[in-house]
Amino acid sequence: MTTTIPHLRVARPTNNIQRLLPFYRDALGLSVLGSFEDHQGFDGIMLGFPNSAFHLEFTLQQGELAPPAPTKENLLVFYYPDQQEWQTISNRFLQLGFEPVPSHNPYQGYSQSSNYARMISSKALAGLASNKRLALAKF
Repeated sequence: MTTTIPHLRVARPTNNIQRLLPFYRDALGLSVLGSFEDHQGFDGIMLGFPNSAFHLEFTLQQGELAPPAPTKENLLVFYYPDQQEWQTISNRFLQLGFEPVPSHNPYQGYSQSSNYARMISSKALAGLASNKRLALAKF
């Protein structure tokens, strides 16, 4: 059994890397950790919080369209236990023109009806049903 915490990379295809930046970098506050262009037909960007145990990688395959999410339940959920921080980030989303949409699954709060959606939550995992959530835009 390992005693180290592995680093998690969540990889998702996209059709437009530049359209991701207002959501992940500008509103959510993730940093651009790296990027690449024309690496064997792929462009990509890595976003995350410096020194965290995860990052997101979005790739664009040149000449190909990224498929939609397999189901409406394919989500990335960011939990913010501090209510004030959640409100600040939620306000940033709204100021940038993102709007919440009804959830496919009422338990999830808000989600996007097609393609991959992102959610932010104001509570930790415990007590999920009473959390405030905001999910905005698809890419």
